[in-house]
Amino acid sequence: MTDSGQEIGRVIGRVRDVQFGSGEAPLLVIEGGLISGKKEYLVPFAAAYIEKIALEQKRLEMKLPEGLLELDAPLNQEEKQRQHKKS
Repeated sequence: MTDSGQEIGRVIGRVRDVQFGSGEAPLLVIEGGLISGKKEYLVPFAAAYIEKIALEQKRLEMKLPEGLLELDAPLNQEEKQRQHKKS
């Protein structure tokens, strides 16, 4: 799957699974680790985000909202320190 949003042609990873029942749109479970070392992303399979589906090439292009892939990103050192100070 690629994200044609902020960075054109950015490869996110491979669709490993589809989860149903967590909202209006099914969630694509993207296995990758190509961005910030994260191993898995959950991306809504919503018509508003789909740019192109190429079945023969097994390729899905989406335009994702800014920050969507960073929602579950691991905290960096500074964020961990701020969170620790709050507790």
